[in-house]
Amino acid sequence: MDGLAFLSTLRGFNHPRFSALPVIFLTSDAQSETVLAARELEVSGYIAKPVSAQQLKEKLDAVLLG
Repeated sequence: MDGLAFLSTLRGFNHPRFSALPVIFLTSDAQSETVLAARELEVSGYIAKPVSAQQLKEKLDAVLLG
Protein backbone atom coordinates (compact mmCIF):
# COMPACT_ATOMS: atom_id res chain seq x y z
CA MET A 1 0.00 0.00 0.00
CA ASP A 2 1.43 3.35 -0.97
CA GLY A 3 0.96 6.63 0.85
CA LEU A 4 -1.97 7.76 -1.28
CA ALA A 5 -3.84 4.51 -0.70
CA PHE A 6 -3.11 4.67 3.02
CA LEU A 7 -4.32 8.25 3.33
CA SER A 8 -7.41 7.49 1.26
CA THR A 9 -8.25 4.63 3.63
CA LEU A 10 -7.58 6.80 6.68
CA ARG A 11 -9.72 9.67 5.40
CA GLY A 12 -12.45 7.18 4.48
CA PHE A 13 -13.12 6.35 8.12
CA ASN A 14 -14.99 9.67 8.47
CA HIS A 15 -13.73 10.10 12.01
CA PRO A 16 -12.89 13.64 13.21
CA ARG A 17 -9.49 12.54 14.50
CA PHE A 18 -8.48 11.22 11.08
CA SER A 19 -10.03 13.95 8.96
CA ALA A 20 -8.13 16.66 10.85
CA LEU A 21 -4.85 14.74 11.07
CA PRO A 22 -2.03 16.76 9.47
CA VAL A 23 -0.21 14.74 6.82
CA ILE A 24 2.94 15.70 4.94
CA PHE A 25 3.87 13.58 1.95
CA LEU A 26 7.59 12.99 1.56
CA THR A 27 8.07 11.32 -1.78
CA SER A 28 10.34 10.85 -4.75
CA ASP A 29 7.31 11.05 -7.05
CA ALA A 30 6.84 14.70 -7.95
CA GLN A 31 4.67 14.02 -11.00
CA SER A 32 1.67 16.29 -11.34
CA GLU A 33 -0.82 13.39 -11.09
CA THR A 34 0.54 12.39 -7.71
CA VAL A 35 0.55 15.96 -6.43
CA LEU A 36 -3.07 16.43 -7.57
CA ALA A 37 -4.14 13.16 -5.95
CA ALA A 38 -2.46 14.19 -2.70
CA ARG A 39 -4.20 17.57 -2.77
CA GLU A 40 -7.56 15.87 -3.34
CA LEU A 41 -6.92 13.93 -0.13
CA GLU A 42 -6.25 17.24 1.64
CA VAL A 43 -2.63 16.69 2.58
CA SER A 44 -1.15 19.42 4.73
CA GLY A 45 2.11 19.50 2.82
CA TYR A 46 4.05 17.88 0.05
CA ILE A 47 7.84 17.53 -0.19
CA ALA A 48 9.69 15.96 -3.09
CA LYS A 49 12.97 14.15 -2.43
CA PRO A 50 15.78 14.91 -2.15
CA VAL A 51 15.03 17.19 0.76
CA SER A 52 17.33 18.92 3.20
CA ALA A 53 16.86 18.90 6.94
CA GLN A 54 16.15 22.63 6.76
CA GLN A 55 13.40 22.17 4.16
CA LEU A 56 11.81 19.43 6.25
CA LYS A 57 11.95 21.58 9.40
CA GLU A 58 10.38 24.52 7.57
CA LYS A 59 7.51 22.36 6.27
CA LEU A 60 6.92 20.79 9.70
CA ASP A 61 6.90 24.22 11.34
CA ALA A 62 4.47 25.56 8.74
CA VAL A 63 2.07 22.66 9.19
CA LEU A 64 2.28 22.20 12.95
CA LEU A 65 2.68 25.81 14.06
CA GLY A 66 0.52 27.44 11.41
